[in-house]
Amino acid sequence: MRISSTWPRRIIVMVTMTLGGILACLALGLLIELLAQRTSFPGIFGRGDRLGEPVLLWVCAALGALFGLGAGAAVLGESLRIDVSTPALTLAWGDARVRVRREIITDIALGGDLIIYGTGGIELARVSLAHVDTDRLSKALQRYGYPEPSFTEIGIFSPDLSTLPAPARRIIARRQEALAAGNDEIAELLRRQLVAMGIMVRDVGRGRRSSPEVRTVDLTRPRAPSPA
Repeated sequence: MRISSTWPRRIIVMVTMTLGGILACLALGLLIELLAQRTSFPGIFGRGDRLGEPVLLWVCAALGALFGLGAGAAVLGESLRIDVSTPALTLAWGDARVRVRREIITDIALGGDLIIYGTGGIELARVSLAHVDTDRLSKALQRYGYPEPSFTEIGIFSPDLSTLPAPARRIIARRQEALAAGNDEIAELLRRQLVAMGIMVRDVGRGRRSSPEVRTVDLTRPRAPSPA
């Protein structure tokens, strides 16, 4: 079962991007015709002394609608997609992908983020749940035999990074750069490196303004295998 953006979110994105594309192309077409009036050029689709040729407006509107629809589809394609099945949970967003086998999952939290836990509070996956139908996701998880989701995270996070070893701080800095650049795959790989060091990281805020918070776990305890 696939869980993704809610239908209101999809409609808003597609309508907004389509209208934006139409308006942008109309403005460009009108600008071209306005400039054509100032020269001997007869205009692209008719007389240059007639601002806003009807044919031009229709063509620009059609091109803008196509561009907007394509842009909207691209935006939705980058959004979080969750495939819930009996063998595993598969999360995909942007260019990142994580697959976690059901048997190694001990807890699941649904809040601002989807957090999948393994033994000892290790975070096997963490991703923002913005615009995802959490009610449908919760029902799907229970239907396929996963732990009943909670809305409480495990452990206490701190914005203080000074107690972390220097290599960990460097990885966090690189991860922040990847997030700011929209490189989800690299950011996820760096998150996994931190997890292997016993450092769980979460982001407060989104995009360029996000800041990391961390908590540590004792890796000397028995731990779950890494996600696929």
